[in-house]
Amino acid sequence: MSNSEFYNDNDHALRKPAVVTRDSLGVLAALIVAHSHDLSNPNYDEMVTDLYDVVQKLQYSYHSRHISDG
Repeated sequence: MSNSEFYNDNDHALRKPAVVTRDSLGVLAALIVAHSHDLSNPNYDEMVTDLYDVVQKLQYSYHSRHISDG
């Protein structure tokens, strides 16, 4: 069994930090966008555009740090 199979098949195993970081980028992006908008009167078009931009920036940052999932 390879290392990745152990992590994928074992619910009690801690995930590798790089995988947790990668998998959390979408949630982080949503929190950043939510924090920068008035959610009592949301402009959904603007929020979606901002979310897309923030996801791009976070993914660029993730890749520029040469974080490996393996």
